[in-house]
Amino acid sequence: MPAGHRSGDRVSELLFDQPSHTYTLDGVVIPSVSQVITAGDTTNYPPNGAAERGTRVHRVLELLDKGELSQDYIAAIKGREIEGYIDTYQAWRLKLDIVANEEMYHGQLDGLAFAGTIDRVLRIGDYLAVVDIKTGRQYPKPHAMQVWAYGALYTQATGREIEHHGCVYLDGRTAKLRMYGEPEALDLFRRKLAAYYGRKNAA
Repeated sequence: MPAGHRSGDRVSELLFDQPSHTYTLDGVVIPSVSQVITAGDTTNYPPNGAAERGTRVHRVLELLDKGELSQDYIAAIKGREIEGYIDTYQAWRLKLDIVANEEMYHGQLDGLAFAGTIDRVLRIGDYLAVVDIKTGRQYPKPHAMQVWAYGALYTQATGREIEHHGCVYLDGRTAKLRMYGEPEALDLFRRKLAAYYGRKNAA
């Protein structure tokens, strides 16, 4: 899935390979936000089963918000685990204005490139919010870093400021929005990004 972003007078091409979860910018591999955050982490965050479920739910909700989820598919998942996620998500986002849905961006911090796919950019009143969709446990520190890094990517790519950063946690029965208002989360991500490149250059 290509995405073109202008840098000065040149348009860069950002590509994503789903099987390897690899971003390339003009043919050069750059780390994803999640790769930077989890590099060197031995806690297996999130567990593999939860990650697989999250991927399925994300894809269904993406199609739902784009109006591309067929009634046949909705009927086919009746009574299955994923149905609860769809129902609670629909109720949560009913009155929200979606500005961007599963869009890729790339940017830099301190000259170090990284990329990510932002689940949703929402308009809340007069402000924009980056929101990531979660189907597992809350991990406040990495989740805060993630959405603040996404906010930096979006602002660099579009010139539009992100005022709010948060995650909506779905458990199949409820949808709970948690905002992360700690700007120091971006500073922590910045340090992890520098450490990621430090390890890469030392290898």
